[in-house]
Amino acid sequence: MPVNSANQGIPEQQGGDPANLPSAQVSWDGVMENRLAQRYASIADRTARNAAPNENEISALADVDRSEIFDSANWVSLFTRALYGQLRITVDQVVNNSAALANVTGFSFTVVTSATYQWRCDLFYDSSTTEDIQFAYTWPGGSTVRWGGLSMMDVGATSPGVVKNATQNTSGVGITYGGSGVGTVITGSIIGEIIAGGNGTVQMQFAQAAAAATNTTLRARSRMHVWRVA
Repeated sequence: MPVNSANQGIPEQQGGDPANLPSAQVSWDGVMENRLAQRYASIADRTARNAAPNENEISALADVDRSEIFDSANWVSLFTRALYGQLRITVDQVVNNSAALANVTGFSFTVVTSATYQWRCDLFYDSSTTEDIQFAYTWPGGSTVRWGGLSMMDVGATSPGVVKNATQNTSGVGITYGGSGVGTVITGSIIGEIIAGGNGTVQMQFAQAAAAATNTTLRARSRMHVWRVA
């Protein structure tokens, strides 16, 4: 009778099983087929031929020159599963009358000693032209880090067209960017890299640059992508 392989559980016919070759082949196909990089003419063709895919199946669509992976519910981009973390804010996060850095809920990732990670944040935010906004990160001690970003200048500017470019490499120390006014949403982009000095967590933070009784808001749909490179 077939014996399953130790790694992937693939049925393998044994030397004394020649009479069972047809059933062994069927068993082998049942396990192997969904482990292949499957090819289809289109989404409709894939749905017709593979109506009940398994999680982590990979397929290529000829008509749109695209490969996708099944996440147990949907066929999603391979890019999504290649990331160490794909983080997204689903609810607005607000600070009011506080310049004390607070953790951004959902924007953190774990690291292990000596590993290298890179990340990118695409942010939507709004703040008073006086209070502005600051972003920061914390990380395990002994790490080598550089992060920085682009958004609106925080001194004497009220237009997103005036850009500030700044970097930081100290844990828990922020970079301040400008606001165009409460309720006027603008964007910011941040990139970073860490060589972890120990096991722990990289955590994004934000606050007002100057405390005042107005809302500074990091908006839903802001996102953070993280990938490991070494």
